[in-house]
Amino acid sequence: MNMKKSVLVTVMAAGVLSLVSCQNKSAGALTTDADSASYAFGLLNGERIAQAIKADPSGINSEEFMKGFAQALNNDSSKFSFEIGFSQGSQARQYFESMSKQYGAELDKALFLEAYKKAVLGDTAFVIKSADAQAIFSAYMEAAQEKKVKEEEAKLAEAPAAKENLAKGQAFLAEKAKDPAVMKTESGLLYKVIKPGNGTKLEPTDRVKLNYKGSLIDGTEFDSNKDVTFGLNQGIKGWNEGLLLMSPGAKYELYIPADLAYGIRGAGDKIPANSTLVFEVEILELVK
Repeated sequence: MNMKKSVLVTVMAAGVLSLVSCQNKSAGALTTDADSASYAFGLLNGERIAQAIKADPSGINSEEFMKGFAQALNNDSSKFSFEIGFSQGSQARQYFESMSKQYGAELDKALFLEAYKKAVLGDTAFVIKSADAQAIFSAYMEAAQEKKVKEEEAKLAEAPAAKENLAKGQAFLAEKAKDPAVMKTESGLLYKVIKPGNGTKLEPTDRVKLNYKGSLIDGTEFDSNKDVTFGLNQGIKGWNEGLLLMSPGAKYELYIPADLAYGIRGAGDKIPANSTLVFEVEILELVK
């Protein structure tokens, strides 16, 4: 018998979570967002595997399947008589473990298993509505990812080089702002009109042909191109905002703060963390 892996864990777009708690918690009272997400995740996957079991012609016993699944999920390798459930549970555990490092989610294994078992065995007395499970789980995972990203970036921001780059960039922008020809937007973007354009207002959905050169504040060039076509919503925030200030025929200098560029993470080897960027941009024409 061959049950496809795809019936087990496919509800997440990136497919990531971390099962941290393994307490014998009951779903009678889902007290935290993590509890609800754990239960929702079990329910979603249990319903999927229940459908697969019903469709399998070899007649899998749901009770035996769940015994094996629970053993494997909790890493209990004392028995292997429940091969199908054990195999699926092993896949689930490996999946959780391999992806946990990418997210900061703290899901409860016992609640996941409770909801999963109910769904597999056809018990519809769920604590949360089946129709709400996906939304509950997705919302929790998005919040967990956002939290982890912020924590990682806060740690990166403490690096001496990142602090130094940020300070140098702020000093550079402050000096540029003293130039009467340099304008500043509400976001903090600075720009200087080298040559005005024809006045045609550009939209975020437009595409233009342009020349550009990108440099760090010390003059180190990291990128340049000529006669290249760009969508006006395809770049970093400061770049996109700057292009929308221009019109065909215009040439500007853009001075982009780190938070409107690549921020604390930088970009590869050429753009360090917290780098303020300078772009010379000339829009040649609007591409129809």
